[in-house]
Amino acid sequence: MVESLTIVVPVFNERDCVERSLRGLAEVVEKLRRDCLVQVVIVDDGSTDGSLDIVRAVAGTGDRVIVQPRNFGKTSAVRRGLEVATGQWFVVPDADLEYQSADLLRLVSAIRPGDKAIYGVRQGPWSRLSRWPMAMGVLSIDVLTWCLFGQFVRDHATCFKLIQTERLRRMNMKSNRFDGCVEITCQLLRSGCHIRQVSIGYSPRCQAEGKKLRWADGFHVVRRVICCRWAG
Repeated sequence: MVESLTIVVPVFNERDCVERSLRGLAEVVEKLRRDCLVQVVIVDDGSTDGSLDIVRAVAGTGDRVIVQPRNFGKTSAVRRGLEVATGQWFVVPDADLEYQSADLLRLVSAIRPGDKAIYGVRQGPWSRLSRWPMAMGVLSIDVLTWCLFGQFVRDHATCFKLIQTERLRRMNMKSNRFDGCVEITCQLLRSGCHIRQVSIGYSPRCQAEGKKLRWADGFHVVRRVICCRWAG
């Protein structure tokens, strides 16, 4: 049973979808608050397209909005949210519409005694042929992580990672960009934590629709896996 939950939403240039995303999240938060305390932290990571104005207009009463002076990267925004987190558990839904906020309910309800981390495994990346290269890239990192850490975690890159907050704080994350996903996964596995996984929906978008992940990020991810494996 979750007693308290911190939801951190990184935002960077998402003016076309951030309002719908936050309103959908607000509906889920209302349901979650029937059973637990929920803290919502929105971190604007240096948006230049007016996203911040929209965030301030639609943020719920009590939601905390943090503004970074420039774009430092997604994991930097996550770390900033972690600094002010008060919840027992921590999760990071994106401000886009690729994920369904309602699946947060599925993750929270899936928690069992002894769980430390639960990942939502996306079921949609293979549904669009144009997404196969990216999906294959994620799967390749999954396999590399399996080889180095001994547990197969399907879809390490999912942003729906529900993790105990104090466990995250002890990681002292070094990442700033998208390599934070694999750094969190590797550090969990290195500490002996079993990651349980549940299925979630996914509606992938392309670069023309605002997708910010690039092939070059894959090299940083591989480097991060290796650094985590042989870190002191």
